[in-house]
Order: sequence, then C-alpha cells, then structure tokens
Amino acid sequence: MTRPPRILHRRILTLAGAACAVLTCLGAGGPVPQPHTYTTDADFDQGILLNVNHTIVHDQLQLNDLTDPAPLPFVNVAASGTDTMIRVDAVTGAILGEYRTAPQGLAGNPSRTSVDSQGNVWIGNADEESPLPQTSAPRGSVVKIGICLGGTRVDADGTPNPNGLYLQGPFALNTCIDRNHDGLIRTSRGLGDVLPWPNITDGVGGRNGIVQDAVDEAILVYQRTTGHQVRHVSIDANDDVWVGGYPIFPTFFDHLSGVDGSFLATFPAPGCGGNGGLVDGQNVLWSTSEADDTVMRYDVTTGQSQCIGVTGNFGMGIDPAGNIWVCEFRQNSIVKIAPDGTIFPGFPKPSGGATGDRAVCVTPADSHVWVDNSAGHDVSRLDNDGNILKVIDLGPDGISPRGLSVDSNGKVWTTCSVSSTAKRIDPHGGSDGLGAVDLTVPLGTSAHPDDYSDMTGVTPLLVTEPSGSWQVVYDSGVAGTEYGTISGTPPCPRTPSSSSSSALRTIPRSCRACPT
Repeated sequence: MTRPPRILHRRILTLAGAACAVLTCLGAGGPVPQPHTYTTDADFDQGILLNVNHTIVHDQLQLNDLTDPAPLPFVNVAASGTDTMIRVDAVTGAILGEYRTAPQGLAGNPSRTSVDSQGNVWIGNADEESPLPQTSAPRGSVVKIGICLGGTRVDADGTPNPNGLYLQGPFALNTCIDRNHDGLIRTSRGLGDVLPWPNITDGVGGRNGIVQDAVDEAILVYQRTTGHQVRHVSIDANDDVWVGGYPIFPTFFDHLSGVDGSFLATFPAPGCGGNGGLVDGQNVLWSTSEADDTVMRYDVTTGQSQCIGVTGNFGMGIDPAGNIWVCEFRQNSIVKIAPDGTIFPGFPKPSGGATGDRAVCVTPADSHVWVDNSAGHDVSRLDNDGNILKVIDLGPDGISPRGLSVDSNGKVWTTCSVSSTAKRIDPHGGSDGLGAVDLTVPLGTSAHPDDYSDMTGVTPLLVTEPSGSWQVVYDSGVAGTEYGTISGTPPCPRTPSSSSSSALRTIPRSCRACPT
C-alpha cells in the first residue's frame, strides 16, 4: 500500500492562565534543523485552536475567558434508539460519523455523554446490567470514542477516494488508534455508516478497557463499571471520568483513567446520585437522583458527602460562578444551588413551557439558564435569577427535547427524542433577540436521542482553571521525526513523544505553560 513518505512534526502548545505571542518550531529538514516561526493570525490558522484565540489581540494566542469558552465545534449525540453516538459539525450541521457504543450483543441505550479537553467523548450505556463471567453482580458499561480531523479519504491501498473506507494522514487532530498498524485509520464516514464491533474480548472490560475488537478505530475504550445502568458520566480537570449507575436507585461511582479506562477509585453512592451530573472547579462531584428526590454533593478530596433535597430532580448544569442548576422533572421548575450545597432563597421557581423538564445548560456569555421541556416541543430561557425570559418553540419536528449543550460559538443545541432531530438555537435570534432555531439536523428516524449531560465539552472549560491549547502539524522533511510538545515554566511532567502518525500527547491542564 502507499504510505506517507515521512512523518510530520506535531507541536502542541498548552496554555493555562497565560498568553503567548511567538512560537518557533524546529524541524529536522536536513542536517541542520530548519526553524519555522508562528507569529501571525495566518500562521495560527494552520493549527487547531481549543479554547484559545488570536482575534482579541491579533497575531498572538491568548486564552478565552469564562464568558466565551470554546471547545471543539462538535456536538456528540447519544442516539438511544440505535445504540450509537452521532457526531455533528456544530457549524455546518454535517454528520461526520456514527459509532457503536457497545460490542454487538451487549446492551446499549446510550443517554449520558461527557467530552474531554481533546474532543474525546465518553458515553454511558443505560441498559447494561449483565454480570461478568467471574461474578453474579450486575455491571454497567461506558465507552470512549476518539476524534480524527483532517486527513484524506483513501482505499485500503492508499489510493485517494472521497468515499474510501480509510483516512490517511497527516491529520490536524487525531486521537484515534491505528490498531492494525496499516498506516491508515478506519472510521465511520457519516450517518448510517456504523462499523462492526464483534464481542470477542472487549465485552468483559478488565484491568483497563483498551478496545481490541472494534473495526472503527475511533472507538478507544470500553469498560465494565461497578455501577450498572450507567446514567452519570462526567469529566474532571485531569480528563479522567466519573461514572455512576442508576437503575432507579443509587449504586456505585467509579473513577476511571481518561487514558485507558483503568479503575482509579470506586465508592458506593451515599443514598443519592447516579442519574447525571458534573464535577465542579472545587473537585466536587454533583449528581442527580430523580426517584430519590435528592441531589448528591460529594467532595472528592475529603470524601464528605451530602444529599440535598430537590424534588424530582433530573438534569444539571453549572454557571460561570460555580452555581449548580437542577431542573425538577415532575414539577416543571428549576432550583439554584450554591457551591456549598445551599439552595438559593426563592427557589424552586417555575421554568415555563411544557412539562417534563429533563436537561439544563448555561450560556457562559450571559449566565442565562436553558431548560428543555420534554412533554412538548419547546425550550425555556431564564436569567440567572430564575426569571423566564422566553419559551422558544422548536417547531413540529422538535418533539420531546431531551438534551441541552452550548457549542464553541455560544449557540445552544437540543436533541429531540420523538422527532429524532437536533436543533440549534441562536441565543440572539428571533425578532426579540432572545433566541430562535437557526438549524435543524435530522438524525435518522430511529435515533431517538437522549442527552441529559454535556454533549460539546463546554462544561469542563467552565469549571476548571482556564486552559487551552493550539496544535499544529509541521513537515520536518525527514522520516521518523518525533512529535514534540512545547511547554514553558514552571516545568510540567510530560509523556513520551511518539513517531506514530496517530499519536497525540498533551501536558496536564494544571500546568502553566508558555514558551520563554
């Protein structure tokens, strides 16, 4: 087969609380390393911007602030009806791929998502409760699906073909794994192109959950979890994942490595939690538990927990001030909780629109709160005091919205279960400037999406120390040149470089990094 003639040089700049203007990359373009300096807007446009920009001050990179977090521009839809995840381009509405969430023959019903700092999405399978061979206890499951941007569609021999089954680098961003070492990435081409995942060894999980059997090389990790019927999935500041089971009662929470799905910790739910939630900036794990009328607040650092009374609680969001917002499914109302677990005076308040509130998100630019109303076809917009600003009609193909998230451009996405569509809302749209649908994406008649948690990756950017990265591929001119990571002071721990075209290495978000 045809392979790339040389390895390209990837430079990754990670920023945390710092801004940088000039970056010089050294490639090995011959006996003497050839420098390439990035200083202009056009230079920076050659790479992938993640929560950084060069528009506030031109010709330099700076972090986005909390009012304008910018994850990668994708929406990751949990399609419960087809046991798949559908990835949508948040700008164009194009569907980029569709991926299984479990090996064939195992239970799916994905309904919780969380996206890490590199665009990988973790998804819980709400129906999985089968025991493992070595135990009679029920076990759940969670899957990690990577992302591959750029590259060229080719046939198996490397011949370019727009409909080819494979992607060939160089890639702008790639977290997928070349499992068969053929130099190509086999991955879904769009809606309905769901590749086989035979259950040979992956179905039982293990010490780690690295996937071996899936044909789609974007599917990275599958782990069987202590809590069954997983309905809580959330990413923490280290890109590790918290997973909780909720078969209409609290079970267990697992803390899994974001790299390979290995177990970092497990604890029994303290009589509440497991139905959805997030990790805040103080390393507190929050989780709803609708049937128990309580919200879990669990301090990961101290192990202290409390169950906060909130009737019929379901979806959860967080605002830039760290306040937790919870919708009450049965009461058609909203509750605002301070970071210390105290409910704000005057709450709960009516959320407006149809009943059956299931999901909540907050637009960082204005701290407005959005609630979907699953018994109808509308979404409510509230200010940060809980006052209803507008109820936005989604139209006849927006029936039963069951998910809300904010994309990299500050637009709000909701996924509609009965009509199997995704709707994008422009917060400034409509004659009143308070919001209107500006894009509808059909997801296939059987998709029936359920997305009660973060679909875009904006939540981790709201709750951690501001951080971001800029990644670029630079042609070194010499085969075998290793990828590099640029960092600054104070020094940060690094992972080894790799010469693989599918490799991606980053610096931990907690490091402050800037070239000096």
